[in-house]
Amino acid sequence: MNLQEILKQAERGVHQAPTLAGYRHPKIKGWKELATTSPDKIREMAANGYSGCNWVSVAKDGFACIIDIDDVEYAKSIGMPIPWDTFIVNTPSGGLHVYLWHTVESVELGNTNIMGLDGSPAVEFKANNLTCASPGVQRSDKEPHGYYAPVNNNEIQPITKELVEFLRTHGKRKKQYAASAPKRGFHPGYEIEDEIEHQSWAMTGREKVGSDGVRYIEFAVCPIDEEVHEGMEEPGNFKCCLTIGDHGIGFDCKAGRHDALTISDVWEACEARGIEQYPYCRYLDEDMVLEATALVDTFGAEAADIAAQEEGGSPPLSTAETGESANLDGFTYKDQDTGNGERLVQKFGRHIRWVSETNEWMVWGKKGWRKDSGGTLMRMSKGVLQDLFDEAYAGDKVDQAKLKHALTSGRMERRKAMIASAGYEKEVFTNVNDWDADGWVLNLENGVIDLKTQTFRERSPEDQCMKQSPVKYDPDAKCPLWEAAMNKWMCGDQSLIEYVQTALGDTLTSDTSIQSAL
Repeated sequence: MNLQEILKQAERGVHQAPTLAGYRHPKIKGWKELATTSPDKIREMAANGYSGCNWVSVAKDGFACIIDIDDVEYAKSIGMPIPWDTFIVNTPSGGLHVYLWHTVESVELGNTNIMGLDGSPAVEFKANNLTCASPGVQRSDKEPHGYYAPVNNNEIQPITKELVEFLRTHGKRKKQYAASAPKRGFHPGYEIEDEIEHQSWAMTGREKVGSDGVRYIEFAVCPIDEEVHEGMEEPGNFKCCLTIGDHGIGFDCKAGRHDALTISDVWEACEARGIEQYPYCRYLDEDMVLEATALVDTFGAEAADIAAQEEGGSPPLSTAETGESANLDGFTYKDQDTGNGERLVQKFGRHIRWVSETNEWMVWGKKGWRKDSGGTLMRMSKGVLQDLFDEAYAGDKVDQAKLKHALTSGRMERRKAMIASAGYEKEVFTNVNDWDADGWVLNLENGVIDLKTQTFRERSPEDQCMKQSPVKYDPDAKCPLWEAAMNKWMCGDQSLIEYVQTALGDTLTSDTSIQSAL
């Protein structure tokens, strides 16, 4: 990557944003906010956390727009007026990146594609918040690898009305989601690669980012039929893809067989083949714990508590709350698996328990303790990772050692090691006999009853009740059939009724020291 070319591009007035080394499209969270035309900011980023990164040029309404011509000969054949007097860059695949200044007409046109003979975009007009590799960038994420080399050093020119009209008449405005379509934030613990592995999907290894910012990952084998059907024979035509964008995960088939099907149909087909349902949360709104935490940050604890209660989910977790209840003596928080495990206990210790004999994790929520069959611990580990990154960037300069540890800790095997290590800390380690140990505590759906004092109260993590009776406590509940039967069988003798009921209650406890004669 040639940083001088990136700086020149910024000086021209074209927004620049960092991406990962070797990539030609955005791969860093928050890239839209990072995009800048300030050479000083670019130098600062390049000298700190983004050293060695590639850079992308970002089209912005009111600033620069970009025409990405993938098939130059086709564009010429249909009479496209290519503006050779503006700044142009050659791409490794033989295409052109043409940089122009926006006009009122081009902003109104918006992101637009001209489709080629093979059905894929031959020309992409990138009007706003779409990107292409900046001049001076080296591409290695897709064949052919190569360098984005400037064709000339011309000044960027305004786009002509003639060219805007050509794009309008020959192109197709990129599909936009309706304003009412909900955007869904991905869960911080969700990684599409994990789902691909879980579902056993066969992929070609090819992917691209469309002009709408959606990421397309190409299937090698149709996930519905488990075969390479007509239209999919040539890898790289992106006729059958997994899509990822602001509106979630999708399925895009242009091969003609499953055009009307959605990602839900793909998931159903996988389940029909005997693949277990994906066990983790894909979206933030599926995890009430983290969603409540986000509400706390934005609106305060009261709003988060209300949201959690309405959804029947778990109460929000706070670091302060969990930290106060745990005995953290001896914790060193060193930058290795044990230290990461200690961090997990410090952050979530009051709400997690490991059962040694069964090798199972229990997690605490609004309805009490439950087995972690949904990947909650793995998602909690992402909270520790975020803390590690925050520490690395906390000072005036990036702590490279801590940053390296944070990046290493994000690997799947290291996250699992973090959780495994946490399980042996005394704050969360339990044996089977530690659970349901108090026979005088009856765990119900809405709380617990202390059978000794005959009082009902809210449950707490310290009760450690694994078993739960599927009923709710109601102090005003009536038992007309039972009362009528007792009255009939005891001939209306109230004192005898009370004695028999007490004796029957004694049999339901686990205390054999109580004696009753019947």
